[in-house]
Amino acid sequence: MENWGCITFREQTLLASEEASAMQKERVAVVVAHELAHQWFGNLTTMAWWSDLWLNESFATYMATWAVNKVFPEWVVDTQFVHDEGSRAFQLDAMRSSHPIELPVQNVREVDSIFDAISYSKGAMVLRMAAKFVGEEGFQRGLMDYLSRYAYASATSLQLWEALSGPATPNLKEALQRWTREQGYPYVQAVHDTAAGTLALTQQRFYAVRDMAADEDTSVWKIPMFYTYGTADGEVKTVPVVLADRTISLSIGGATWMKVNSDQIPFCRVQYTCRDATRARGPAYREGHQCHRPLLTPCRLRRVCARRLLRYSAGHGASLPLPQRGRLHSVVRGGSV
Repeated sequence: MENWGCITFREQTLLASEEASAMQKERVAVVVAHELAHQWFGNLTTMAWWSDLWLNESFATYMATWAVNKVFPEWVVDTQFVHDEGSRAFQLDAMRSSHPIELPVQNVREVDSIFDAISYSKGAMVLRMAAKFVGEEGFQRGLMDYLSRYAYASATSLQLWEALSGPATPNLKEALQRWTREQGYPYVQAVHDTAAGTLALTQQRFYAVRDMAADEDTSVWKIPMFYTYGTADGEVKTVPVVLADRTISLSIGGATWMKVNSDQIPFCRVQYTCRDATRARGPAYREGHQCHRPLLTPCRLRRVCARRLLRYSAGHGASLPLPQRGRLHSVVRGGSV
C-alpha cells in the first residue's frame, strides 16, 4: 500500500530469495516500482475526484514498467507489459458493459467497481501510446510540468493533457481525450493491394460478442501508429501515420508484405485479409519487433470471437499453435473462448 513515506507490502511481494526464479524477481521489482511510483502519482499529485482514478493507477502501472525496464533491460518487461496489460484491457473493453477510463463517479459507493483493467491496464496502454507519440523527452518534460504545477494539490485528466501538449503536438489534447472519455477501442482493417501499390486502413469499434449496427458505430479515434513493409529486394521500411478518419489510403509501391501497428503502440487490434496475414506472418515473426511478433496470432484469434469463425478456420486454423487451435475448434463447435 502506497502510504506516503511508509509503503507496506505483503512479504511475498517484497522479498525474493537467491533461489527465486527470474519471474518471481521480476514480479517483486514491478510491485515495488508500482508503489514507489505512487509517491508522485497519487501522493504528490492526487486525482481531483474518483472519476480520474486512472491518474493514480494507470501511471503507477506504466511507470513501474518503465522504471524496471531501465534498471533490468534484460527482462524485456516492456514487451511483457504490452502482452499482459494489453490483453486484460482488450478483454474487458470489448464488452458492451465496459466503461470509459474517465468515468463519472457520483458517490463513494461506486468507487470499488472502477478498480479494474480499464483504470489500470487500458489507462497504462494509453499513457504508453502518448509517450511514444510525443517522444520520451517530450513526455518527461510534460510530466515534470504536470507534477510541479500540481504538487501537493489535485489534478484532472484535462490538466494532464494540457501539460503534455506542446508546440510540436498542439492537437495532442483533443486526440487523447477521445481515448479516455469513450469506452471501447478500434480495430483497423488493413487491405494491401499489391497491384495498385496501396494500403487501405479502415477503423471501427471492436465488439467481442457481435458486430454493431451501422448507426451504432459512430466512434472515430485518432490512432497514431507505424506500419512496416518489405520489398522484393529485402528492403524493410517503417513509416509513421495517424489514422484520423474512418478510412485512409496509403501508397506502398513495391511492397510484398506489410505489418500494421508495428510495436503495438496504439490501443487497437488489426484485421488482415487471409492473403495479407499469410504474407506478413513470415517476415513479421522473423524480422519484426518483439512486441508484434506474437501479436499476429492473438489478434486473429480474437476476431474469431466476433463471429468470423468459418472463414477464419479455413484461412488460418492450420497455422495456429496447438493450444489455440484447440480453442478455435471449441468455438466453431459452439463453445466459448
